[in-house]
Amino acid sequence: MIYTIGNIESYERYFLESPIPRKAQGGSVWSTQAAAQAHCNEHYRVYGVIAEWNVDTAPSKEEGADWHDLLRAADLVRLKHRATYLSPTEMFNLDHACRSISQAYGYCLYHVGSSLRVADYRDVDIRCILSDEDFLKMFPQPKPVSDQTRLHLLNTALSEWLRARTGLPIDFQFQPATEANRYNGARNAIGIPARYTYEIHEVAKKFGKEPDEETKNIEQASDAAKAIVADADKIREENIEANRRTHAIDR
Repeated sequence: MIYTIGNIESYERYFLESPIPRKAQGGSVWSTQAAAQAHCNEHYRVYGVIAEWNVDTAPSKEEGADWHDLLRAADLVRLKHRATYLSPTEMFNLDHACRSISQAYGYCLYHVGSSLRVADYRDVDIRCILSDEDFLKMFPQPKPVSDQTRLHLLNTALSEWLRARTGLPIDFQFQPATEANRYNGARNAIGIPARYTYEIHEVAKKFGKEPDEETKNIEQASDAAKAIVADADKIREENIEANRRTHAIDR
């Protein structure tokens, strides 16, 4: 097998619509997955090509190219892609460190950026996405985000704090929801407080559903899991109030 890259939206549509997806003759291919991955951004992904490097390809005529041209059309295949290029230990440490920030600000954090896509990432991007209203309350200066000294100070301080506790090159940033939602790459929730784990399962059972594997995995919790967490907060408050009434009657 050799490798090519393609626009995720276009290629995934092609896989759905074509019974036998194929890479056209003359397309760019690489001998290794890592070499192809080096040419990807968040909109592109590596795909497999059922062909032989030394038989079915020839060096590209483009000056400085590190790829070959495909000499014949060949079948395309999807590859299994990793959710993150952090190790399980790194993810465990990062998740636990992020929980303190989630508890302090009341918002879930998100793992985004190149460490979700490539092994040679520059940094590990963590974002705390606030509602636009809460962001303006925390950083009220009537200036562009790029000019806000308070914002930069907190971002830098929390980046350093997370680096000290994880050993990872963390880039932490607060972002308003409107700005964050302009980003269309992968975004994995991280740092959901441990106290929610039991309640997530209890709320899921209440609605007659078992949490799926993604919901069970706190390191890769989905937006659906966070919606369940919101319901869990309501149930927790109801339980607290019920306990108060019970203790009042006992007394």
